[in-house]
Amino acid sequence: MQTPETVQIKLAGHEIRLTAEPGEKEHIEAAAQKVNETFDRIQASSGGAASPVKLALMAAFQFAFDLSMADETLKDASRLHGELQKEKDAVQRLEKLLARMDDAIAS
Repeated sequence: MQTPETVQIKLAGHEIRLTAEPGEKEHIEAAAQKVNETFDRIQASSGGAASPVKLALMAAFQFAFDLSMADETLKDASRLHGELQKEKDAVQRLEKLLARMDDAIAS
């Protein structure tokens, strides 16, 4: 069993130490990079007028909005997958029926 490791990241200029389970370090670092990119983009679009707290809240909102949209997309994909599976099942039933009809005609 591997032991957790400490990962040091920087978010909006603040050093933060986190404990990571094996295999999580790269994901933590990638997430920190996304947070910083979003924070910097929002800061640039605000012209530097927004407070760090407001920037952090706006970045959190952006991530929550993106997650909500991704959840909706996943639900749509799952629904479509279910519909496609029903279509596939119907095609298989029709193929079996056609095969039986072919056998009956050939007899």
